[in-house]
Amino acid sequence: MGLIQLVQLLAAIVPLIHPVVQVIEQAFPNAKQGAAKLDAAVSVISSILPAAGATVEQIAALESPIKAVIGTVVAGLNASGVFKH
Repeated sequence: MGLIQLVQLLAAIVPLIHPVVQVIEQAFPNAKQGAAKLDAAVSVISSILPAAGATVEQIAALESPIKAVIGTVVAGLNASGVFKH
């Protein structure tokens, strides 16, 4: 699988990341649960990828970029005061 296919898959799921992060934050509202929240978000997003045509290998290759995008979204929401602890 090529880089272009991975980028296309990632681009297809980026719009889903923000709502997934918000749902996870509602499910785990307490502070100091960052690792559990990240794992939950990655799990939800990874479970959606097969519907977008992703293979097991592609999902594994996308785990790190997905975590990076989630981190960016969470940092932005924290900085803007949306997530308050």
